[in-house]
Amino acid sequence: MKRLFGTLGLLIASACAAQASSHTQIYERATHASVHIHTYTIHGFYEDKKAEDAGEGSGFLIDKDRGLIMTNAHVAGHGPTDLYVQFFKQDKLTKAERVFVDPYHDIAIIKVPVSAMPVTAEQLTLDCEYTPSRGEEILAIGHPEGTPFQVTRGVISGEYDDDVDGLYWSTDLVIEPGSSGGAAISLNTGKVIGVPTFNLKESDISLLTKASNACLIWQPFEKGLSPKRPILGFQPMLINNHLTRYVGWVDDPNSPLKSGDLIKSWDNGMTWDIDKVTRFADLLRGYDKPSVDLEIERDGQTLQVTLPLKAGIAQNEREWVYFTGMTFADATQEDNNHLARYHPENVIRLQTKKINESELVGVEINKFAILHSVNGTRVTSIQQLYPLLKEAQEKEGHASLVFNSYDFTPEAWRYMFKHDLKIKDLESNVSQAR
Repeated sequence: MKRLFGTLGLLIASACAAQASSHTQIYERATHASVHIHTYTIHGFYEDKKAEDAGEGSGFLIDKDRGLIMTNAHVAGHGPTDLYVQFFKQDKLTKAERVFVDPYHDIAIIKVPVSAMPVTAEQLTLDCEYTPSRGEEILAIGHPEGTPFQVTRGVISGEYDDDVDGLYWSTDLVIEPGSSGGAAISLNTGKVIGVPTFNLKESDISLLTKASNACLIWQPFEKGLSPKRPILGFQPMLINNHLTRYVGWVDDPNSPLKSGDLIKSWDNGMTWDIDKVTRFADLLRGYDKPSVDLEIERDGQTLQVTLPLKAGIAQNEREWVYFTGMTFADATQEDNNHLARYHPENVIRLQTKKINESELVGVEINKFAILHSVNGTRVTSIQQLYPLLKEAQEKEGHASLVFNSYDFTPEAWRYMFKHDLKIKDLESNVSQAR
């Protein structure tokens, strides 16, 4: 009996030692795949919250051969931003390039020169088919409050449903400022099961963007296809606060779809598993055709329709104009222009404004207000806005600007605000400005 217990003890000890060794290897690999990201927002967009800012976050190497790093979009920045990256025990900051910023899943891909990476750098793998079990142990490496490359360990708590914004894995991992954008890694497989994104206020629960959602972006990108989510001209219907395969609001008057249609299949028989992919547009990332064939059910009948597709959005490619402390760009929300049907044309919105800009003192222009006209000319594109401002700057040095308030109610649309402003520090990324 003593010999039996002794043998069992040796087996248990050996198994524990093997597990500890395996975990140590995962820690080491995760550490050498992680990066410390330093960001400097130059002209913030609406999603950045601030007109200019400095911050930090985390990221992880996902393709060593090409120097590609995955992080959160809110770490990489939505508007014009300078990025610098450090690997573990690397003193020098390396300038990084934003190659894709997704406004929907809060995922970004940035790039550094391969020559700037240490030889010890490792890459991680996304677990696109991950199915969690409550209590499963995970780890993450972040840089909380300016303390770089700290390892935290926790468990998968469950799933969190943020209604329209999607599903997240919930965890007791601590996500503090500086930790967003890193890799949450399973201690069982060593693969990335999620990206630490944010925590719930007044709670110990943190949320991870699912690896499966990050894969929707990474897989087409890896194949050289566009990871942009196309604009469909409709919004899905929520039933009992959950997204469904039913069509809700249709904001394109030329769309073949009607509210209440049920999408049964797409592209000649492809199924849509809404439990895995809650947004139909996510299925079409990497889909390079100008339209998609749908089988729908309407009033008890099965119909075949062809849905036109419009080019999707990458935040790093959005055109912008900055002047006199204000940044302007198109709205990313595909249905913004159609919610109330009061304005059929494209609109340009004030993204952010610098509160310390002297020319704006006393000027009542709300963030996200619509720029209606410049010197009497209606403005519907950034390409149109820049030359109008450039001409006004060269002739008079100032311009008469008219705004609509940020509201979609009929009452708000009756109010327009006119201001005569000096044009200074004019910048843009449109072709005319280059």
